[in-house]
Amino acid sequence: MEEVVDPRLVVAIQNAAERAAVSIVSGLMSRSDASDLHGFAICTISDATSVYWRAETNEQLKDRASRMLIKMLAQGSSAPLTSPDVLAMYRFEPADWPIAQSSDDKASLKSLNAAIDDFWTVFEKRYHDDEVYLELAPTASEVVLRAIGEGLLRARTQLDWSPVGSPERLAIFVWVHDPDDPQIVREIAQTLNDPATFAEFSSRH
Repeated sequence: MEEVVDPRLVVAIQNAAERAAVSIVSGLMSRSDASDLHGFAICTISDATSVYWRAETNEQLKDRASRMLIKMLAQGSSAPLTSPDVLAMYRFEPADWPIAQSSDDKASLKSLNAAIDDFWTVFEKRYHDDEVYLELAPTASEVVLRAIGEGLLRARTQLDWSPVGSPERLAIFVWVHDPDDPQIVREIAQTLNDPATFAEFSSRH
């Protein structure tokens, strides 16, 4: 696909994702509860045409898991669930993480979404035939996702990790809602995270 799509468009996504991640995570590190952060994700849907971000602290995870446990027990769950079980079950669900981009703060992802839009504009012009477009679109989406992942990987080397203690304390993902190919999400997660974090993530996804 990189031979078909202008490589400069892929590089533009990588660079924009890197800048966005550095900006957003640096902002998260300035929070009073930064030391409790456990996850950050750039999220999209399976077509990878636009993105947004989410993050969560361990305290927020505990609150969310507690509510889910109460709800499951109230619904008569027969499984012998405990708080640690529910924590593990919901830890890596970025779509539910409560820290999100505010409605009046879109600058952090504006360049990344613009780069993604440029990619798809060129792709759609080149493959305007419906049949060819539908055939190649999943591969194009993968190119976008992996380009974002490369940008996040670069960002990891630039960040000041002192507020959380070490890079391993903050899991980072490119998250796709209902992905056509979950393996792509797993492969990017493996690249971005330490083996222990990836093992926990892959046991759930």
